[in-house]
Amino acid sequence: MRMLMRWIRAHILGLAVGLVVTLTAAASYQFGLLEWMSLKLLNYRFKHFNRVVADNRVVMIDITDYALERVHKWPWPRQYHAYLIDTLTYLGARATLMDIVFAEAEAGRFEHPKLDPDYEIDDVIPILGETAEEADKLHIDQAIWDDRELETALRRNGQVFIAMFARLYSPQFFPDKIRETVYEILDGHPGITFEAFQESVRERIGASLDRVMTSAGRSAMRNDPKDLFDTMRIEHLLEQRFDRSGNDLAERLGVSEKDIDLHLAGAKRNVARRLVARARQEYPKALWPETFTHVQPEVSIELLNADRLDLLRAFRAVSSRRSVFATGMAVPESLIGHIRNASD
Repeated sequence: MRMLMRWIRAHILGLAVGLVVTLTAAASYQFGLLEWMSLKLLNYRFKHFNRVVADNRVVMIDITDYALERVHKWPWPRQYHAYLIDTLTYLGARATLMDIVFAEAEAGRFEHPKLDPDYEIDDVIPILGETAEEADKLHIDQAIWDDRELETALRRNGQVFIAMFARLYSPQFFPDKIRETVYEILDGHPGITFEAFQESVRERIGASLDRVMTSAGRSAMRNDPKDLFDTMRIEHLLEQRFDRSGNDLAERLGVSEKDIDLHLAGAKRNVARRLVARARQEYPKALWPETFTHVQPEVSIELLNADRLDLLRAFRAVSSRRSVFATGMAVPESLIGHIRNASD
């Protein structure tokens, strides 16, 4: 006991300082002081240690909280971005870089006072230029097509650079290479078991499925190895015939239809994009009807089902990608072999 008290007296100052520092740090974190200090230090570093010389010809337009409050909640309609691009075009901007990704197509929309959520509370907003009967009717001609307006603004400017997503792959684990190897295995052994499949992949690729599925592998499917095995088997059969049903796939693969349903939607989307991409590569000028017929020669394009929708969306995506390749900047040579279609 005496030794303990002696030790405490000898270290009391250190314990007190440690306790005070710990409590101060905890309180600073709790009340946001650390974040405030971090931002202040970051600003100081940019101001005094930045090696890039400021150029007054470069202007940064931020989408701040104030802009979101006064202009529109996020995401902004693409028509608003078109307005900004037109303004920059008018002002003579030599080039515009937009750090915004427009990943998906937007459907048409309507703007009308009666569609505003506040209209239920304040319905005295006048609707100019319309009679009472006309105000209750909306026609397709009144729709706003944001993508068209943005495209038109981009074409008018001609010097707008838009950000894109690009996933980096290790050449050893490039998805197309892995898929080609897997399909060769499945062609040679249609009824292969998961264990035998794992061993074949290890022999062909030089790595286990577990490693292929890691962040280093960056395979297209990010599930566990068994899910990858099931998905690849489904996609392999869909590439042979896209309109296969879940029941047909279940019978051919010897699994339950419930297990097929877990992967079918994603597999259909993946295969649709690959089939359409091949068709567009073989027939670059083919329009949607010709591409559909090429992919599904025995199916009527008038049959409205999920397969048709997957192919239509794939056609739009592939067509957009081809347009980007035709007008985009060249990819640095150091990234060729690490990004899909980089050589294009």
